[in-house]
Amino acid sequence: MAVSNDGKILYLIETEDNRLLAFDIQDDGSLRGRRVFLNLDDLFPNGPHIWPDGVKIDAKGELYIGQSPRSLDNPGKIIVVDADGKLLRTLDVPSVSMPNLAFGPNEDVIFVMTLDQIDKAPWHGKVYEVRTVK
Repeated sequence: MAVSNDGKILYLIETEDNRLLAFDIQDDGSLRGRRVFLNLDDLFPNGPHIWPDGVKIDAKGELYIGQSPRSLDNPGKIIVVDADGKLLRTLDVPSVSMPNLAFGPNEDVIFVMTLDQIDKAPWHGKVYEVRTVK
């Protein structure tokens, strides 16, 4: 889950449905206006099915979405979209599943907790530092 920088929208990953939901956050903290914010199949219509996993929002309001493709054949990527759900770029990660993300102090890097082994426990993985800008 992630909250928009203005505190008005809650974004929620629905991994199994391959999408992000959005809710309007009311002044009393309740949620209204449940809607599909982004379906990842729409971003990559000819690509393999990508299950979203971790999500973070940077200071510009861009959403960084980790993937969990359920296949060791698909290269790892972090998908970056703007507040309208438009694809801005992807960041390559040398592992297949990214359940947790955290920005470095200046948001020029994002730390990514990954999984390399996705078919059985123990769940071996790594932590990477990935540049957010070129």
